[in-house]
Amino acid sequence: MGKLKQHLAASLTAAAIVLSGIPAAHAQTTGAPAQDTAVSSEPVAPYVGGAAGLPASVVPGIPFEFDITAAGEGIASLKFVVNETLQNKNQWYYGVSYPSDTVDNGDGTATRRVRFYVPRDTLYGTYPLGQVLVNDGKPGAWVVPANAELVVDDPAHPVANTVAVAGLAAVGEHLTGSLDAPGATVAYEWTAKREEPSIAGNPWRIPFAYHWQHAAVKATATWPDGTVRVRRGRSGDIGSFPLTVAAPTLGVPRVGAPVEALHEVLGPEWGQMAGHRYEWLRAGVPIAGAVSKTYVPTLGDLGKPLQVRVTSDGWVWRKAVTLDSPARTVQLGALPARVPAIAGTARVAVRLTAAPGTWTSRTSFAYQWTRDGKAIAGATGKTYVPVPADRGRSVAVKVTGTAPGYAPRTVASKAVRPGYGILGTSWASIRGTLRAGGVATATTGTWTAGTKLTYRWMRNGKTIPGAASRSYRVSRADTGQRITVRITGTKTGYAVATRTSAAVRPR
Repeated sequence: MGKLKQHLAASLTAAAIVLSGIPAAHAQTTGAPAQDTAVSSEPVAPYVGGAAGLPASVVPGIPFEFDITAAGEGIASLKFVVNETLQNKNQWYYGVSYPSDTVDNGDGTATRRVRFYVPRDTLYGTYPLGQVLVNDGKPGAWVVPANAELVVDDPAHPVANTVAVAGLAAVGEHLTGSLDAPGATVAYEWTAKREEPSIAGNPWRIPFAYHWQHAAVKATATWPDGTVRVRRGRSGDIGSFPLTVAAPTLGVPRVGAPVEALHEVLGPEWGQMAGHRYEWLRAGVPIAGAVSKTYVPTLGDLGKPLQVRVTSDGWVWRKAVTLDSPARTVQLGALPARVPAIAGTARVAVRLTAAPGTWTSRTSFAYQWTRDGKAIAGATGKTYVPVPADRGRSVAVKVTGTAPGYAPRTVASKAVRPGYGILGTSWASIRGTLRAGGVATATTGTWTAGTKLTYRWMRNGKTIPGAASRSYRVSRADTGQRITVRITGTKTGYAVATRTSAAVRPR
């Protein structure tokens, strides 16, 4: 029984080497030696492989050491090929290193120390360890089983090996992932197309794009000490099922206000997949022309039951579904209103006018003027003339609108504060006997009704003591002097007004 003294043929390329678990760029011949077509029987490896010093179990991601062994004549060196399931795909030599060279034990056996760790996300369980590559110093190498098993476990971080997936695998339905990982926080990501980004969340609603595929879920368990384990699961094929439609509903319908048919067909992402047709009904009878998603109730709908009928269908569904909303009675509308304004100058005795603004057509108005928030008796017209009691107080107007089909609505204006009124005044003059001993009298025209007049006589612009009546007896001291009279008018709520006569010169 001998080994063939030749390299494998060129046709045993890197693909065959990778299958054995050795990086192609650094491997010798692997697998059973190439067989010469002239040889009638396949050579048998003259070595027996083994492993010693294996831990009872290993924790994913934690390095450990053990010895590979081989028994047989002429062993030059040993190498280890890890089981493909346990390989670190992105590591040099799949994560295998050698703390020592091959040792000839002098008894027909050889040993070599191996350092290795299994990938962090390796599933817990028992695995064949791998193979031993035996080189006898001649071209090629013998591949023999390591004849050992490796137990992968982490009692400090228990976790199931698969993610359980529950729910109906159908477009629009929800799938829920569940990973048993005591003490860990678990995050889930879903996808059904490898080229598409995953969608985080749990449960997950299946969009139409995943029709006739299967959903894959990735669960990442993280413990407080930072340890992370990843597990995966999948659903069955995602199919199409009868259209699931929620019964439509309505808000409170009111005259003049749009009301919308509220309904759901497997979420908003189905807007292009399912078509909807609408029909509005008054007391169970279709309303002519009312075939949109929204409808504005009219005066004729007031007090009557209103419904919407929604028919949903689409090419992905087995059949159309038609559902009616519960009936709701049409209520009085909320009358659109504007805040009224007050036009005019805010003064006592100056007319103010309420300007209600634009309301719904056919709206009629009623008015109530207020002083400091309280109604002014009799002030119920569109206009109001402030009285002295209003000066400096808050005067506003409340406008109440009523229209057919609408609830009455009252809106108050901003308040104004009327100032002093302006007295209506007239001329002042002096009449009478304008000589010493004669009586002069002050005369005037019409002032605002209720105005109180007072008089003050003056000589050459200076007040004459005691001369404060309408009449004045001329003295000798007045002869040839400029005599005038000043008339002052006062009235509650009005600014004080004065008028002075032209001067006269007694003879």
